[in-house]
Amino acid sequence: MMLPRTLFGRTTLVIALVSFAFQIFTIAIITTFALVPLGRNATNDLAALMIETAENWQGEPAGDRPWLQERIGRLYRIQVQDPPGEVSGFPRMLPYFQLLETALSSRTGGNIVLRASHADDGEEWYWADLPTERGTVRVGFPASRVDVQPWLAMLLILAVGIFVTLNTSAGLASWLIRPLARLASATQRIGQGRRPEPLA
Repeated sequence: MMLPRTLFGRTTLVIALVSFAFQIFTIAIITTFALVPLGRNATNDLAALMIETAENWQGEPAGDRPWLQERIGRLYRIQVQDPPGEVSGFPRMLPYFQLLETALSSRTGGNIVLRASHADDGEEWYWADLPTERGTVRVGFPASRVDVQPWLAMLLILAVGIFVTLNTSAGLASWLIRPLARLASATQRIGQGRRPEPLA
């Protein structure tokens, strides 16, 4: 790595590195102490709702299940896939899915793995096969229910932070170096036997 040779370049680099380190530290703290606990609470609530839905589904007479399906879809944006259709694995880009699988597994005592399918309108749905006393019920929710993009938010924060940091560090370094440059120029004039310009 080639380090800047000028005092201005080195000062800018130091200020920028400190700012970047603080920015990364801030994001890590927010993620650890705010975003992850919020995500864990949200997935615990959804896991409880999905398990309760599975139990209610098995307890309802077959004639009342369409009413229950309409109600949970309207109020909670979840559905029961009855009969179960074709599902497949999917890439877990969000920690939300791992947290939900952990919450479901903890509440059911089994290993619950989410699967995905696509509805007729093209929207992706995520499903969990939940065990009950009377059998397994597949309960799921649409992707729009968890339509969050934390990585995009992080990238935007970093991009804006880098832009602001570079401009701020360059301006601050210039402000700090300017008096030193005038002092160096004055010292050089004195060394040449000439009268220096006033520094202020």
